[in-house]
Amino acid sequence: MGETHYRVTRLPTSPDANSVALGLNEKGEIAGYTFQGDDYRAFLYSHGDSSVTDIGSLGGKINAACAINAAGLVTGYSEDENGNLLAFIFSRQKPITALGTLEGGSSSEAFGINSRGEVVGDSQSGKQDHRPVLFTGNSVQDLGLGGSSSPDAFETAYAINDSGQIAGRHASNDVFHAFQFSNGKTTDLGTLGGANSEALAINKNGHTVGDSDTAEGTTRAFLFDGSLKDLGTLPGYEKASFARGINDSDDVVGDSESADQKRAFLYSKGQLVQLDTVAENLDETGFVSLDVAYGINNEGWIIGYGTTSDNLTAAFVAVPGPSTGLVENQVKAPAPQTREQDQGESVSESDEDNYDLFYSRLSSDGNWIDAGDYGYAFRPDAPNDWQPYQDGHWVWTDRGWYWDSNESFGWATYHYGRWVSIQGIGWCWVPGHEWAPAWVSWRESDAYVGWAPLPPEADISGHASISSWADSYYDIGPSAYVFMRYAHWFAPSYRRYCEPRVRNVRIINRTKNVTNIVYNNAGINNYGPRVKNVSAKTKRNIRETKLAVNRARGRDVRYGQTLNGNQLNVVAPPPVLKPAAKQTPRVKTRLVNPVVDTGWQGIKPAEAARLKTSIARQNPPPPGLPKPRIPKKEQVESPTGRQVRSPKQMPPNLVAPKVRPGEKMPEVRATPGGSPKTPIAGKKFVPPNLIGERPARTLNTSPGPETKPATTPETVPGERGRRPATTPIPEKKSEAESIPAPESQAPNLGTPKLPSLSNPKPSPRAKAREEQTLVQKPPPVAPNLEPQVKAPVPKPQRQAKASAPRQQQQAKPPAPKPQPQKPAAQKESPTKQGGKGTKANPNPKKN
Repeated sequence: MGETHYRVTRLPTSPDANSVALGLNEKGEIAGYTFQGDDYRAFLYSHGDSSVTDIGSLGGKINAACAINAAGLVTGYSEDENGNLLAFIFSRQKPITALGTLEGGSSSEAFGINSRGEVVGDSQSGKQDHRPVLFTGNSVQDLGLGGSSSPDAFETAYAINDSGQIAGRHASNDVFHAFQFSNGKTTDLGTLGGANSEALAINKNGHTVGDSDTAEGTTRAFLFDGSLKDLGTLPGYEKASFARGINDSDDVVGDSESADQKRAFLYSKGQLVQLDTVAENLDETGFVSLDVAYGINNEGWIIGYGTTSDNLTAAFVAVPGPSTGLVENQVKAPAPQTREQDQGESVSESDEDNYDLFYSRLSSDGNWIDAGDYGYAFRPDAPNDWQPYQDGHWVWTDRGWYWDSNESFGWATYHYGRWVSIQGIGWCWVPGHEWAPAWVSWRESDAYVGWAPLPPEADISGHASISSWADSYYDIGPSAYVFMRYAHWFAPSYRRYCEPRVRNVRIINRTKNVTNIVYNNAGINNYGPRVKNVSAKTKRNIRETKLAVNRARGRDVRYGQTLNGNQLNVVAPPPVLKPAAKQTPRVKTRLVNPVVDTGWQGIKPAEAARLKTSIARQNPPPPGLPKPRIPKKEQVESPTGRQVRSPKQMPPNLVAPKVRPGEKMPEVRATPGGSPKTPIAGKKFVPPNLIGERPARTLNTSPGPETKPATTPETVPGERGRRPATTPIPEKKSEAESIPAPESQAPNLGTPKLPSLSNPKPSPRAKAREEQTLVQKPPPVAPNLEPQVKAPVPKPQRQAKASAPRQQQQAKPPAPKPQPQKPAAQKESPTKQGGKGTKANPNPKKN
């Protein structure tokens, strides 16, 4: 996999202030908060002009902005003049406005918002402190989830996508489980074998991330894309891990923890990467480490917070840039362990040698259609104007240009089969049986380079190669191409750099076709633009990598690629499959005579005719080539092994099925985690986004783990539910004396004396805070920082064990870690946050 490096920007704050970034949109606008002492201020930052907008307050000192949508609407929570936290909405055109509460409640908080302005979070009701809710317009709707018997149990909704699917945590039989909620239906995502789990983010495909207890009692980040997958931990930070953000390409960010430190990670295509090891300018920005990542957008920008050389917690945004070398410390994540389904959904070895593999594995990424003579075709879940070969980049190998896709279905659709654009549906992939680095037609000029997906008619078996005559022979038109300037060649994703299609006719007139797909003993090779030419035009040296394609089988195999030194290891199905199947996919649409757009639609007939003549004149097909046609696949193996002619109505690429369409399709099973032997997590939940100031400590300037002094054992991220309370309670917390541990602080950690955040009752957070160990020195810790456990607090000193939340009082904590409500952004381990236990809620607010 090509390497991606990041340029890190430290978000501006007032001198000596800490900060945390929690929300990010596609425009580079970032929401978060700064904190200094007991003053927490919500902000909106624009990366484009480096401007910062103070969001304001509803009257109190604890304010955190947790999420922002594409239109720039910001949501979060703010303390009012009575000390209650309230969910709010804000925009540059409209001042901060409270969203209200459920009837009988006096507090609420918001953690997620979608493009329609729908907001999710939780609200106090007449009977419970935290009920998952949806804020729309002027209404507050209880989602009707969970229903713990404990009034201070922490149940909430953390995120909502544009389809209205909601993710969060709810009570289930005295434990807390991650959930998805859609159209009035709740799906319990279960656990990785332990008692508790929580879902912190969800993408447009409904894929969800969060954290869960395991059977061994540890906390692990998970990805749910039909089944729960353990994403593992970073080497040296193996105590716990938390997944906090996901984009539409299933890139996941979060953090992995040791006993006293955290490190932000990026999980992409089966690899877990420690973010600060691929940051090119960490030192010059003043960061010692990047500790927690809260969000990632579709351009790959990552936000969160880190530790600076002057011992502050600082918000950052990391923007991907061109590769400059091999990624170090890039770990192949343990093949995400998939929880076994109760029903036999495994695919037999023989089924992994034919198209059954595609029909079963791709169904969660899109829909299958019956496309007439093309047979079954796969349409990814994507916008109508989506086009293949955009979200990824090219890697030069000893077998030509390899397409390194950022899309979850890329292992199949860019290496087997071909693409066809069907009017009314969009680009669809027709399965093929031979593997190649990519299947495209290439064009280049001095300024531009472009490629177009080859159609199903491009069958290499009839001739030994496909050459520069591809456009003329297969009738590939301008709009089928993706063109970009060479300057962007090393970007990890080309999607944002593609030229508008309306310019393709003009560009194609200035380019020449350089397609060169050949077959030799090593297999199919995809040569195109000469690597020397690309190197000269980009002014960058391009090193050849050795392509090693490893055949793998099994239900738990995760297909993808890993760059190891100068070798690109690709895990893939067999290089040659049987063009047959024993089951049919579940079909959404049936087209008897699909209308295909080969790339000429919208071009005036006269101009199209002229251009076709020009293309054919430049690169005429060799004489003797038969007329292009869709390869016949009518002869297939029946279950008995005899060759039979498939019925006319059956798609050509299928064998007589043993089962009816869809019968064998795996269903998402979201049963609550199996026998949670673990005791319920305490009710004390850790507010997902608030952090406190860091105690003063001796700073080791080197970023290694050794940099941070060991902290008290506070709540450790892997201890479910005990989070808040587990740490030994500090001895008497003197008001101004205790300060939460530095970044390592679990969200629980709060200064014992939070400002009286919650009138209504000491918020569980507050309690938690009090109970947590406090560190003596002040540097403040940022609120959202790492709400969860993992507080490597430098040996915080224990204070008097404050058992009860005496928070309500005003203890003016030295730097109260506002743990108001859990700002959605942060979500520390859910498990930890809330089991059923008592209240310790690090979030100052709640109670």
